[in-house]
Amino acid sequence: MQITIEEIFEEFEELDPRDQSQFLLELGYDLARFAPEEQDESDLVHGCQSQVWMTARAADNDSDPVIEFRADSDSEIVRGLISVLLAAYSGRTASEILRLPIGDVFTRLRL
Repeated sequence: MQITIEEIFEEFEELDPRDQSQFLLELGYDLARFAPEEQDESDLVHGCQSQVWMTARAADNDSDPVIEFRADSDSEIVRGLISVLLAAYSGRTASEILRLPIGDVFTRLRL
């Protein structure tokens, strides 16, 4: 079961910065890895110092579909940050994602 963004907020409030980093690493450890054949060049996020792959697909044919994201990285801490993004976007429609102030999520987490 994937952690929710509210659970991440609650956990971060209780932790000092060092423990927050450890928590991010643990989130990264729990993130499902892409198989080597899934690490497609077309899904590579350019501009990152680490290798990051991200895919998205509409869960249905609705005019405002729920978008399902998957992502992976060769960096464990980045995998933790990916987990934060997935928790924030999980189960949301395309229009909800566009309206979500993701910068506020990272500001609240002091990241």
